[in-house]
Amino acid sequence: MFYRTSIAVAWLVLSVACQPDDSASLCPLTGPVRLAAPPDGWLFDTAAEPRISGSLDGLVFYTYDGREPVQHWQVEVCGGEPQLLPGPRPYLRQLTKLRLPSGEVTYYLDELTQKVLVDRDDLDEPRALAGLSPGDYRARFWADRMVLARQQTPGYSHNYAAGLGGSTHALYAHDGAPEHPAVFLADEVALFDPNVPDLLALRDDGELLRFDGGTGEATTLLDAARNFHASAPYLIWQEMGDDIAEPIYLRNLDTGDERLLLVNDFCQRSWSRDPEFPGVNAGRWRFDPEAGLAALVGPGETLVAMHRLADGAALEVPAHDKWERWDDGVVLLQTHEPGARVTFTLWDPVGGAEHVWYRGPVADEPAFFEYDGEGVDYFVFGVPERKLGSMWRYDIASGQHAEVLPRMTYFHSRLDDGRYMVEFPRPDDHDGLVDLVVIDRDTRSYTTLAERVYSPWPVRTDEDPLAYAWLDLLGPQPGLWMTPLPPK
Repeated sequence: MFYRTSIAVAWLVLSVACQPDDSASLCPLTGPVRLAAPPDGWLFDTAAEPRISGSLDGLVFYTYDGREPVQHWQVEVCGGEPQLLPGPRPYLRQLTKLRLPSGEVTYYLDELTQKVLVDRDDLDEPRALAGLSPGDYRARFWADRMVLARQQTPGYSHNYAAGLGGSTHALYAHDGAPEHPAVFLADEVALFDPNVPDLLALRDDGELLRFDGGTGEATTLLDAARNFHASAPYLIWQEMGDDIAEPIYLRNLDTGDERLLLVNDFCQRSWSRDPEFPGVNAGRWRFDPEAGLAALVGPGETLVAMHRLADGAALEVPAHDKWERWDDGVVLLQTHEPGARVTFTLWDPVGGAEHVWYRGPVADEPAFFEYDGEGVDYFVFGVPERKLGSMWRYDIASGQHAEVLPRMTYFHSRLDDGRYMVEFPRPDDHDGLVDLVVIDRDTRSYTTLAERVYSPWPVRTDEDPLAYAWLDLLGPQPGLWMTPLPPK
């Protein structure tokens, strides 16, 4: 086996002396520790871009500088000699992993040769996968195997519709055994979905193929489909027609029952072809499997229709100007009002309730954080420094707004125990410097893990379920540091 990173760096390892801290094993962590000091002769360069590039398999990968070629390093999180990784750039990109009863298989793309490599614990080094032509591959898990897609014709891969000049792919399947070649499935595929649990693949000529998850055998499901979306056991598909107004159908894949839902009369503005909203993928369907609902995204990022999957019945979508998100059983809608004002509404499609949680000037509009069934957490941007702000809550029962946290940032992560991990920027200091802080909203307490650091990164080990690493380049002991999370 060879070392891997979360950005898929894979090189032979060359050890060099780096003046590491003298420590046997640092795990489990009991407090901040320095994993590695900079190499001899290192000086801080304000023009450099120091960063941690990943963590995997008990290793942290990082660089101190922005030179060409950049020097990449790795070190074990439980202590050891830092190692310099030779080479100007990574040459392996991890595609994905396949977990089988016999063990874990990792797929890589060699960016130099454009070959797919397969690696397993019992192999000394990755093995090139037979049965594939060189190309730019992506991979998706399907049943107990992997689907590998190689781009055949260029185009906008996010179009996801047949017959419109988008990119197409050749599909292959592999069972995870490095000694077995990949098996060809189909070519000229505009869109594929392995989540239903059979594999569905739409060829650019409109043929929709269904590959059996047990045998891999293909049958033709439809012969004139423009586009499809699936959420087992339901299939929503649009018929290929004049590209102006095309019918959309709902089919039960288990029973074969099918009914007309509606007509897409904005075909020319579907699949990222809207000149007013370039890049917006109108024409796609979104699903809420728990609620048994599906919604069609239209021009201008609106929801133009919502239907029950069980019977195809249409729901009345509230008037709005923009659809923001659909999560946690509610839809977030935005409506612009005269005088540069805006309204944000929570809509419950199942119960029908609507709650306006913000109405005010567009210039002051907050950012939605989370809905928990009882209220909305949102971020109020600071003035003039919009990177910093405060966190507020709208309580649905009382209709009241209250400040929850006086200091917060829009970009943060939620820990498993409900606390927030926040990187507070330091605009008065060097670019990229942050303070790493854990916030407990229940007690409104702020715990600083590290100050004036670069590139904080979460690290998981067997001994420490979650810790954080960072680069300290301005303190009295510069280098790579790591600390466990304090208990809640």
